[in-house]
Amino acid sequence: MTVKWLIHMWMLGMCSVEDWREKRISWWKIKLYAAIVLLYEIWYRAGQKESLTEGLLWCITGILPGAAMLLISRASKEAIGYGDGYLTLILGFSMGFWDTLGILGIAFLGAMGAAIYLVMIRGRSRNSEIAFVPFLFLGMAGTGLWTGV
Repeated sequence: MTVKWLIHMWMLGMCSVEDWREKRISWWKIKLYAAIVLLYEIWYRAGQKESLTEGLLWCITGILPGAAMLLISRASKEAIGYGDGYLTLILGFSMGFWDTLGILGIAFLGAMGAAIYLVMIRGRSRNSEIAFVPFLFLGMAGTGLWTGV
């Protein structure tokens, strides 16, 4: 297990519990997550032999999925919450573009399965809200297990 994976699992786990219970994420948790990831990335990149340009490109391209989620959140009047977008932005900054897309893919598949279950089996309305951060947590866990972190 890498330190990076453990940081993301810990923070997404904390945010998942709150999102599941309250359908919201506290700003202080988002800020703490961002600060920890930023400090870790500075520390990690300082020890690497890659150029500063490569590191910046990695981080900038990694935030694109999160930025897209924030735009979708704004356009859909928060059908996807801003907190989900911010967490994806932070995750992408650290994990990079392709890993973030993989994590999001697993998260969206899980959320789709849960939505189908809730509507078809439990008889909930198709407009019912479900927490997305627990699925990000599962996506991170699944990606870690798949890649053998």
